[in-house]
Amino acid sequence: MDGAAAVRELWSRLYKTLETGDASAWSEALAEDALVIGTDEAEWWQGKAAAMRVIKQQVTELHEAGVRYSGSDPQVNEVADVYWVADRPNVVLADGTTVRARFTAVATRVEDALLLRQVHVSIGSPNDEVLQQQLTV
Repeated sequence: MDGAAAVRELWSRLYKTLETGDASAWSEALAEDALVIGTDEAEWWQGKAAAMRVIKQQVTELHEAGVRYSGSDPQVNEVADVYWVADRPNVVLADGTTVRARFTAVATRVEDALLLRQVHVSIGSPNDEVLQQQLTV
């Protein structure tokens, strides 16, 4: 499997964790020195151990709440054994409400495995709400 296809397959496994409630795909994919940044201001974890303590809980909580990802179309780029991916999946809440997310990551190939070095999940907010001014978009 080529690198881009392997990244897309990994992406699919990570998204499916919300359907299964099993966070093991995250544990297998995160590098020991990974940086994981989430949507909440407090979600900034340096290192696999710190990130996995919360990811396990959040996967369970989101699964039990009926949240899932859909509409994934990850854009993957690569140079040598470094891959970066960006995706804008829909986060579908149990009541059917859909929120567009932003999900980016950098991974490296180590032997036959892809290891996530940096992961960032965010929800876009209008500039005028965050910066209190209009900007060209």
